Amino acid sequence: MKTSRRWLVVDCYLDEAGGARNAVPHLEDATVLRPAHEGLPDRLEADALVITGSAASVLDPPDWLPGLERCVAEAAARGTAILGLCFGHQVLARAVFGLGAVRRSPTPELGWCHIDRCGEDPLFEGVDECFRCFVSHGDEVDPDCEAFTDGARILARSRDCAVQAFRVGARRQWGVQFHAEMGLDESRELVESRSPEPGRAEVLLRNAAATPELAARLFANFRRSVEVGVSGAGER
Repeated sequence: MKTSRRWLVVDCYLDEAGGARNAVPHLEDATVLRPAHEGLPDRLEADALVITGSAASVLDPPDWLPGLERCVAEAAARGTAILGLCFGHQVLARAVFGLGAVRRSPTPELGWCHIDRCGEDPLFEGVDECFRCFVSHGDEVDPDCEAFTDGARILARSRDCAVQAFRVGARRQWGVQFHAEMGLDESRELVESRSPEPGRAEVLLRNAAATPELAARLFANFRRSVEVGVSGAGER
């Protein structure tokens, strides 16, 4: 008999189209919440949260961000499974480890880069030790934040970003800075809109590639961790 799971996608996109479209196809019967457009409930009630990217910055916070971070902190403390993507990765880090867990990146990333895994973890089961993926961020998790280094495990890094993925201790809570979930058209649009130097977008787009298999693998691994946890075998 099929058991229903409560998937909640917290869509932090600021535009009307939203980013839930990148996560919902990987989940069954997901509910979508858009804090920038509809506010927040008192609690994020779900077996699992997926927190999307955003054009917003956690270091220049919109008025809804403190409420979201409080909700995520409370959900994390309850043992809710969480997958944060880019902005969501940073929200998770701040919610669990404090505001100092995120900084302005000294080396912002835009385009397609090589990412190296750091050790084994269920989220990355079946993922190559080195893979290429789209990245677009000016903020990053601070690898020197004491609370972060004491409580998190870094799972992936790139040349210009020391924390491309992390896990909160042994909990079923992960953040990934890179954008495996993002479609190629959306990635191209971001490159074209955010490239500050003339001709830079053209250079970056020569390396453009979609990563649907990587996205499918990460979401499948996350779903599996939730199924195990809900059935009673997961870390709480």
